[in-house]
Amino acid sequence: MIFVLLAVLFRYFVFISGLTWLAGFELITMTAVLSARRDKYAFLYPLITVGLTNLVIPIGRVTMTYVLAAWLIVGFISFLLRRSPYIVSAIASTSAFFFITNLGVFLEGWYGYSVHGLLNCYWMALPFVYKQMFGNLMVAIIATFGLKYKTIFATLPPNHAIVKKI
Repeated sequence: MIFVLLAVLFRYFVFISGLTWLAGFELITMTAVLSARRDKYAFLYPLITVGLTNLVIPIGRVTMTYVLAAWLIVGFISFLLRRSPYIVSAIASTSAFFFITNLGVFLEGWYGYSVHGLLNCYWMALPFVYKQMFGNLMVAIIATFGLKYKTIFATLPPNHAIVKKI
């Protein structure tokens, strides 16, 4: 649940500060990815995070049905891949969110109802997904190394020279 709190605070910080270039670096996907190994209800964390932040942050123009469905699916993907490396879950979850939400944009008719419109819809969304993917990969890498660091130090005896320095 600590990840939900961090994601909520980060979204509020980006909204209040006006640092819109940070908006793509969301932590909502990673709330599910990082929590799925320890909590069977982690698939709900993205929905809880979005629900709490949307109390203050205005809802965007994309129909929230697609966004909420995407977050729910991200949660389930994270749960299914909970034994996979964090990087795999981050890539799969971010990709699912990208495809579902942009399918929603297409179905709303913003780009016309044709193959060209569908491809154009996904093409125009690429600048938004790279920040999300980059941010999620960075969090996954940090979590992976943090987990390894914790595991290494957990196996050392308490009187080991390295442990004493810490």
